[in-house]
Amino acid sequence: MMNDVVVKEIKQQKNPGLFSIITEDGFEFSLTAKGIYENSVRVGSTFTQSQFNKIKDYASQESSYRYAVYLLGRRDWSSGEMIKKLTEKGKHAEQTVEKLINQGYINDKEYSKKIIDKYIKKYGKKRIEEELYKRYLPKELWRDELDTRCCDMTEQILKHLAKKMKNNPFTDRKERDKIYAYFVRQGYSYENITKAFNEYNNGDFDD
Repeated sequence: MMNDVVVKEIKQQKNPGLFSIITEDGFEFSLTAKGIYENSVRVGSTFTQSQFNKIKDYASQESSYRYAVYLLGRRDWSSGEMIKKLTEKGKHAEQTVEKLINQGYINDKEYSKKIIDKYIKKYGKKRIEEELYKRYLPKELWRDELDTRCCDMTEQILKHLAKKMKNNPFTDRKERDKIYAYFVRQGYSYENITKAFNEYNNGDFDD
């Protein structure tokens, strides 16, 4: 029939297990060996346009999965990050991410813990929250742990403050306010910063 699609050639690509499928009208796309088998693709195979569209959709899903695995080989990704990235690339996002979650390649709870562990000694609670939100990690997965671990960060601020000041006292309010603002930007609470500063400077420049 006029709209039928005929497979003219199947060529193995440099990437092992990946093949180029070329039709008589010059259309070319990629399939894995599994995709070729499951879709019964052979040289000379003839497909209706509807059948061929399903094969192309299958190939597109394979491509999405390969791209996602490539990204995961470079760093951890949350489900939200991956969906956003795949959507931007015009790929199958929801199905691919669901598959990766089921296979254990994406785990938002474990990723949340890694982010908290990475920043807990460097930033305050608010800044760590920003890092978690930036990665589209659901709050219900990390809220309790972050609340517990950031309950009182006074001692941590004191350590950073002593290092920053080289154990010297504040010379004036201007210097003190500048460093105070630094800790605010690092995400520490005003309560913890004030307490740490008062302890460090024996109550001088108390608000």
